[in-house]
Amino acid sequence: MAQHEESGQSVKEYIRTRRVRPNELKKYIYIQRIGSFSDKQSEILDKTKKYMSLCFGVELKELKKVEEKSIPQSGQRIHPSWGVKQLYTKYLLANVLKKPKDALCLIGFTARDLYPDPDWNFVFGIARPRDSLGLWSIYRNGDPAESEAAYQTCLKRTIRVAIHEAGHLFSIKHCLAYTCVMNGSNSLEESDRKPLHFCPSCLYKLCGNLKINPQTRYAKLAKFCEENSFNIEAEFFRKLHEVKSKK
Repeated sequence: MAQHEESGQSVKEYIRTRRVRPNELKKYIYIQRIGSFSDKQSEILDKTKKYMSLCFGVELKELKKVEEKSIPQSGQRIHPSWGVKQLYTKYLLANVLKKPKDALCLIGFTARDLYPDPDWNFVFGIARPRDSLGLWSIYRNGDPAESEAAYQTCLKRTIRVAIHEAGHLFSIKHCLAYTCVMNGSNSLEESDRKPLHFCPSCLYKLCGNLKINPQTRYAKLAKFCEENSFNIEAEFFRKLHEVKSKK
């Protein structure tokens, strides 16, 4: 917020927007892998897909992988200072990601670093809500094969970016009111401070728009977190489920 002036989004403002929501014709979130992934990275993506399905209450499907060799030089670069290969988000969004007719939205995943503009160094992920397209990278999330701790960190980071960008695809803007997965971030340190959950305001938008039962959602997310040793998050969702159950 110190670098980007934003107005936020109230619940009333959200309700007035042209929101993306499931219907008889468009009812799936599609995932498309771009380029190669290690075995551990593929595990991370599979678990992220499951969390997303539980979080948004929408079935996920996966399209055929796009080979990196099919991306021309105009869709990539070698970073002038770091010397790492990066993929150009504008090219991928315009020329690679093609939504099926029954897609609510389409999200591309890559293990390569991303850049949104020649003047930018990198970006974790990017969403184009008007086209229901998203794109993000796990490049900066750490090596999940390094250790169990590194695996856990990579998984949390990947889920966090996926949920944040998908939130944008469901018309939710950056949150300025609470500590929330929809907070904006300019660095990995800022991103790591965000939780894996939506704040009360953003959750109200999400559940109202997608017709989600919060109590059922809390129980499913608590189970996922328990299975993946996200102990703090598991306790958080379990307490919310218990409070909701008592009412």
